[in-house]
Amino acid sequence: MKLKKLATAALAMTFVLSGCGGSEDDGKNVSSVTGKEKFVVGMECNYAPFNWQSNEQTDTSVAIGGAGYCDGYDVRVARYVAEQLDREIEVKKVSWEGLQPALNSG
Repeated sequence: MKLKKLATAALAMTFVLSGCGGSEDDGKNVSSVTGKEKFVVGMECNYAPFNWQSNEQTDTSVAIGGAGYCDGYDVRVARYVAEQLDREIEVKKVSWEGLQPALNSG
């Protein structure tokens, strides 16, 4: 039961933090590769199986800048949501304590 509550909380946090790239269309929230608007998700990438960081790319992982790749259930759900919105997924690795301030500051 505790695992189910943790999974629900992690999924909810994924949706809460999604789209924290700003609301203004200033060109910063558009992929230079695909030209699609980005779907930005902040996560800690530290809690397998929900999200974790790896040095190796897989079919389901998302690059985290120069810091490797993030993968897990949260990443897969975020990729699905981004696909449904016809956006490109971008994961930003943020410490747990920094998630709320990052969301508030855009």
